[in-house]
Amino acid sequence: MLRHYDKIGLLKPECIAENGYRLYSSEQIVITGQIKKYRDYGFSLSEIQDLIKATPDESVELIKSKIEQLSKQQDKH
Repeated sequence: MLRHYDKIGLLKPECIAENGYRLYSSEQIVITGQIKKYRDYGFSLSEIQDLIKATPDESVELIKSKIEQLSKQQDKH
């Protein structure tokens, strides 16, 4: 998945070693955990990219919006 995240610009490695290994910082490792949690909650990669770039206040609004969207979908079923 990390190669895909790199390809789409979601999570670029801190650097790529001469042997081609992608190297990530400890902060980026934390972000990979956040990405997984957001995926588990049903966020698209595009939505996750917005969340990662957002300020804390913006993140709260994006999450509230997603909850409303999922609630409406659930009401239809």
